[in-house]
Amino acid sequence: MRSPKVFGFLLLATLILSACQSTLTPQKDLHSTLGRFAQALRWGDHGAVASYFVDAEEGRAFIERQRDRGQINVTEVRIVDIVPSDEGLRAEVTLEIEYYELPSASLRRFDTVQHWKAAGIDNTGQGRWLLETPFPPFPGAD
Repeated sequence: MRSPKVFGFLLLATLILSACQSTLTPQKDLHSTLGRFAQALRWGDHGAVASYFVDAEEGRAFIERQRDRGQINVTEVRIVDIVPSDEGLRAEVTLEIEYYELPSASLRRFDTVQHWKAAGIDNTGQGRWLLETPFPPFPGAD
C-alpha cells in the first residue's frame, strides 16, 4: 500500500517543481516580446508596434510617421545585443533592421538602440516589456 502513496507523492512533487521552473523570468519574457515586436514591424502592423510604447502619444506618433513615410517594407529585424540593467527590469536593446522603399528594391539596413522596461512584472516574473525610446525614422526614406 505504501508504494502507490509514495509514487503519488513523488509525482505530485515533480509536477509542482516543474510548474515552478516553467515560470517566465523577465529576461525570457523580453526575448519573446522582442520577437513579437519584430514580427509586427515585418508585417507592417503599426498598431501592434505602437502598443509596445510606454508613452501612448509616442505610439500614435509612430503610426502617423508610418502613414506619412511612403511604402517602406521591413524585411528583417535582428537582435544584435541585449544589455540588461543590474536589477533585470530594464534593458538596452540593439536591433538591426533591413527594409526597402517601393518602388526601389534596394535593401537598406540600419541599427537602432532601444530602451525597454518591464512593466507590471510580479514576483513570478510575469508581466510586460514596454519600449521607452521613440522609434527612429528610416534612414533615406522620403
